[in-house]
Amino acid sequence: MNSKTVGIVLIIFGAYFSIGNTIGSILFNSTGPIGFYAPVSPEDHWRNWWNNYGLITIIITAIGLILIVIGLNLLKKSKNSFTILKEIPQVH
Repeated sequence: MNSKTVGIVLIIFGAYFSIGNTIGSILFNSTGPIGFYAPVSPEDHWRNWWNNYGLITIIITAIGLILIVIGLNLLKKSKNSFTILKEIPQVH
């Protein structure tokens, strides 16, 4: 694959990891009591969420941002290579 395609794929995966996975983790990973229902304060809920899912969510978000940066660099390099090819004089 050429570097432009790889860059676009990395940006798509990075966007999912940094945005989609983070929002999904916050919305769908519930941290409630096991067994009988017991009221949980918001502070306890977020403390439990951080202990169970917070660190891995932050790590995956960082990986997503790194993939986006790498993808943007690949796109930038591919753009420069195309402009260099356009400047080469054509001999007929």
